[in-house]
Order: sequence, then structure tokens, then C-alpha cells
Amino acid sequence: MRQSTTMIRTMLILGSIIFFSTLGSSQFNIGAGLTYIERGNEIGLQAKAFYGWNDSWGAAATFDYILTDGTDFDINGDIHYRFNIGRDARIHPLAGLNLAKFNADSTLDIGINLGVFAAMPIQDRLKLYLEPKVIIGGQSSFAISVGVMI
Repeated sequence: MRQSTTMIRTMLILGSIIFFSTLGSSQFNIGAGLTYIERGNEIGLQAKAFYGWNDSWGAAATFDYILTDGTDFDINGDIHYRFNIGRDARIHPLAGLNLAKFNADSTLDIGINLGVFAAMPIQDRLKLYLEPKVIIGGQSSFAISVGVMI
């Protein structure tokens, strides 16, 4: 119980910091999607927030709620280096941390994310994103996420 309370506090603090630091910013995006984790063939729902500090650097936070057995959830914090690959499309190499809870009896597992985030506009403010990454750590795996952001 203590661990879940600490997790909720941590998520609220991080969410508050991101929210208040991005008020009035046009480089803040939120989104939702699906994620697939190779370890255990797990599928989940993803909530994503992205903040661009400038044209080159940004940070993203994601929360994946896993629907299949094996992993309960994971939280990711990544730093992105951004550049354009066309007029409106962007690609971001990324690196960051992964916190995963694999079952009710386990502790949090910490890993390192290495991957690429790609975004392409599909309407005025709506973007399609794809994010494949390798998670290196206690439960190493490959993960891929796809979704939409505004």
C-alpha cells in the first residue's frame, strides 16, 4: 500500500510540474495511444505528454496501463532531440528512464529507454505518432507505441 501511495504522489508532483511549467506554451502536446511490450506480448493504453523547450530539445512523460497479464503499468520519462524530416514531420531520437511494475508482489523495476519518436500531422493540430524503443534493465524488452497527439 505504501508503494502505491508513493507512486501516486510522484505522478501528481510530476504532472503538476509539467502542467504549470507549460501554461501559455504552444509547444505542449498531450496524446493517447496503444503500446505493445515484447516481453510477455503485453498490450496497454498509453497517456503521453510532450513539452518542447525549443526547436531542438524536448521532454516526454508517458504512462502505460497494461491490459494483459504480466505487467501492471509502466512510467517513462524521456529527453528528445528534435529535427524535421520534411515540411511538417518530425523525428526525435530519445533516451530516458522506464519504471515498471510487473505484478502485485514485485517492486518497481528501473530501466533505460533508447529509441525514436516520429510525429506526422494528420489534421490542423492532430498528429499521428510512432515510438519504437528498447528498454534496457532488469526486464529488458522492446516496446512500440502508436497514437495521436494534439
